Amino acid sequence: MQSVAQKYTTAVSVAFLFSLEPIFSAIFAFLFLKEIVGLNSYIGAVFIIMGVFIANRR
Repeated sequence: MQSVAQKYTTAVSVAFLFSLEPIFSAIFAFLFLKEIVGLNSYIGAVFIIMGVFIANRR
């Protein structure tokens, strides 16, 4: 699905979504696999999100 959807969006949007992929995988692991998320994971997620928003700000 990802490769099909990439044809219909800009490169910036694709890069934005790919950089958030670790966050999505952690959320799904928490929801579906009942994985325990520690403080380091939350801190890392905040850094990833901050970096993505700083890099994509106009």
